[in-house]
Amino acid sequence: MSIIGQPTDINFLSPLGYKFVINKLPNLEYFVQSVDFPELTLNRTGDLQTPFNKIMIPGDHLTFSDFSVTFKIDENMFGYFELVDWMVGLGFPESFDQYAAIDAKSKTSGLGTIVDADLLILNGTMNPIIKVTFNDVVPVSLTGFKFDSKEGDVNYITATATFKYRQYTYTRVV
Repeated sequence: MSIIGQPTDINFLSPLGYKFVINKLPNLEYFVQSVDFPELTLNRTGDLQTPFNKIMIPGDHLTFSDFSVTFKIDENMFGYFELVDWMVGLGFPESFDQYAAIDAKSKTSGLGTIVDADLLILNGTMNPIIKVTFNDVVPVSLTGFKFDSKEGDVNYITATATFKYRQYTYTRVV
């Protein structure tokens, strides 16, 4: 017997069920430890003042906050330096050729200056159920890290990359 208004799926979302993919960063994908899903804000346009009370007017522009990805650094630092190379190309600290090298690649190749990124959200059996696509992604910061010979246990080194993007969209895979 079904009760009206009762959800058909009563399973909760697991923080372990995800996969993050950026084609431009193939060595990073395997080592991703966490993804901070971004905030979405609808800007307010103001209030309409009446003689009795203020009436809130809904906003007209969305603000998509930055998102961050924390990853373990492999011993050859491939994933880390993929990000460094992308950021150096965008910032061209030595010559305009550094930017031209990545700008020559088309956006559709997934290797250009701005790319799309996908966050696959998995269900309890680790099958994809939702694909969130972040459009026009660029890295804006990459944390440093610390080597420390005083560590008693081996705590593998991680870094966090922060990205800006234009918007995100989602599709249900199921």
